[in-house]
Amino acid sequence: MQTPLSVYLLIDKNNRLASEIFNRFYTLLCRDVEKPLSDGLDIPVYLISNDENGEIKSIDFEQSEKNAIFFFADMAVYLGDTKWRDYILKLKKQIEGGAPAVLYCVKQFEYATDLSFIKKDQMIIPPNDDIIAGWDEVSSHIYDCLIRYMKDMTQDKLKLFISHAKRDGLVVAENLRNSLRSKTKLDSFFDKNDIIEGVDFEKQIKENVKSSLLMVLDSDAYGTRQWCQKEILCAKKYGVPIVVVDMHSDVITRTFPYMGNVPSVRLNDDNLDSAINLLLRTGLRYEYQKNYLTRIVKEGNDDDDFDILSYQPELLDMHMLGKNNVLYPEPPVSEEERRILNSTKKNFITPLEKEGLLLDGEFISISVSNTNENRPDEIMLRDMVVEISRYILNAGGKIIYGGSGSRDGYVNLFSQISEKYGKIKIESEGKDLPEDEAYIYNYYAWPYMNVLSDDDMAYLKHCHLCAQQIYPDGISEEQKRLIPSTQDEEGKMQIISSLSHMRDVRCREARAFIIVGGKTKGSLTPISGILEEYIKARATKKPIYLLGGFGGEAALISKSVISRETIIEYIQDDTYESLNNGLNEEENIRLLLSTNVFEIMRLIIRGMKNVIKPKE
Repeated sequence: MQTPLSVYLLIDKNNRLASEIFNRFYTLLCRDVEKPLSDGLDIPVYLISNDENGEIKSIDFEQSEKNAIFFFADMAVYLGDTKWRDYILKLKKQIEGGAPAVLYCVKQFEYATDLSFIKKDQMIIPPNDDIIAGWDEVSSHIYDCLIRYMKDMTQDKLKLFISHAKRDGLVVAENLRNSLRSKTKLDSFFDKNDIIEGVDFEKQIKENVKSSLLMVLDSDAYGTRQWCQKEILCAKKYGVPIVVVDMHSDVITRTFPYMGNVPSVRLNDDNLDSAINLLLRTGLRYEYQKNYLTRIVKEGNDDDDFDILSYQPELLDMHMLGKNNVLYPEPPVSEEERRILNSTKKNFITPLEKEGLLLDGEFISISVSNTNENRPDEIMLRDMVVEISRYILNAGGKIIYGGSGSRDGYVNLFSQISEKYGKIKIESEGKDLPEDEAYIYNYYAWPYMNVLSDDDMAYLKHCHLCAQQIYPDGISEEQKRLIPSTQDEEGKMQIISSLSHMRDVRCREARAFIIVGGKTKGSLTPISGILEEYIKARATKKPIYLLGGFGGEAALISKSVISRETIIEYIQDDTYESLNNGLNEEENIRLLLSTNVFEIMRLIIRGMKNVIKPKE
């Protein structure tokens, strides 16, 4: 399934800010991977750079309905050869020829405007050409560009409707209007100046609300004003993005009940920049989710059965929606909200709930470690793990991992995921969890768990992560308490044996395997951990979901499977049939090569539904 939008960042490999720029864009538009299971916009973001030979990979325009491309004009581009010039000129011809894309150039260097191939383009210009220091301003430009692109209004300005009460909101409303004019390229509707004489007043208000983003200046008097109430209800009726700015300075005897279920921000020293950015983010989320959910419904041939909401539902929606089934974005509402919504006889569900994958306590093994390729987009590997975990846990499954340490690396990431999921369960189900409830199991090969402190063990238990040490056969009780040295050959062989045994145990207990990333060199064992786990998993004939698009050892294994060549000497004659994962050859090739998190998850879910049947 095509996504509604993909974002591509064209960054030279010698750009000193490449990793930071990519991470900031990814956090802004997709998800903050440092906050697992947090609410993101879910827009795919990809990095395209020049390789060691100067070659630059082409963009696959078929992956998304629309493609927003940001080219960063920095000193490396300015002083480099002609490869970027040729690439951008070819890209412009493709766009002129009908490729579904738009190109935005970002000025990152004083002399960037000297570059002839982008000289005529209106650039995104950060303050002092410093994209990091001016990130807040840059992010508002990004939101603005993407909303207008998705709404097919690239030549028109976005408009903010400033909804306020004259009695105590006028001054702030005028400041907001003036700020929009001086700091942004956004237009505004301000009734004092923008209502035309001789035309129906209410009709003008309604039409302008429908075509705007609504900024509510919630002063003490706001909720009691009839026209303010009408503006709110009109926005709710037509799915207009709303942000409420809390300006209360006194006791409010009654808030207007239909102002809820929207983002809100506290007015701080009359600075409305954060409120503007929040409204733009909300506008982009609404537009993307509306298109994304519509595509899910169409793919399932459910057009006639579902209404679409771009936000979490509320009771007011039952009066505005005609169909009995309603699809809304992740995450699901709490159990208390669900109970009230279900009393309306409408069925409100999220895409995950619609997928209907039921794992019912099955253990899914995730094999992952960072590559040693120093990729600026390494953040995508962590995000992939977060999304895989979210789907498995929401489907009722458990996760097995085999890592060392407790508060670093992927053990720490899995701890955060498990802790966050536990909190979500408490919030959604409205009841406490048993303290020994575990969602993720980390199997420590002896002796790695011996170095953990009581504080470490308490932290893992608090996160609902079960830590288990796996001992090799034939080890004595006295030896179990020791920590052999890898500098000693005997100690090294004991640890290697222990790691191999731990992987055997995981393979025995897992129902399916997901393998991604992995170092290709520098391993303690004769072969890398990811490769050994693949070989052992393959021997079980259980389902394997191999993700090669994120580099590392998994990429080499994937290449071997696709080309049917012996890329790695330990793998011979492996084909997609060896994976036993419920996907056909075409689907497996897409899975082996893709870096699209959403495509990967849909393929994994499809395969698991084919091979993992619900328990009786």
